[in-house]
This record gives sequence, structure tokens and C-alpha cells, in this order.
Amino acid sequence: MTSLTQTTGRDFIAGVADILRRLTVKRWIAVTRERQRLAALEPHLLEDIGVGQDAAAREAARPFWSVDCQR
Repeated sequence: MTSLTQTTGRDFIAGVADILRRLTVKRWIAVTRERQRLAALEPHLLEDIGVGQDAAAREAARPFWSVDCQR
């Protein structure tokens, strides 16, 4: 027999895990869009923001799950 406390605790943990999964997927989508926009920038615009073409190409080529945890 499962107690109310155990069930509530499990539900809470499951809820938190679901929220974290959703946030992770949203972050991956945002990163993918940012990298696509970066790849589409013209060289003079990259120069305006202080990013070289090689650096922009490297960043744009990174996989979506490769995210720095600074945000």
C-alpha cells in the first residue's frame, strides 16, 4: 500500500521532471533558431557584432544539444 506522502512526492518529482524536459526542448529549439540566424548573417553584419565568419560557421554547425549553460 502506498501512502499519500509517497504518492504526492512521486507526483511532484514527475511534475518537476516534465517541466525540465519541456524547458530543455524549448531551449534546444531557441538555440537552433539562433544558430540558423547566425549562419544567415552577411559578413558585414558579423563584423558589426565582432564575430568572424569562421567563428560564426563553427557555432552554427554545433548540434542543438550542445548548449552552454550560461543562460
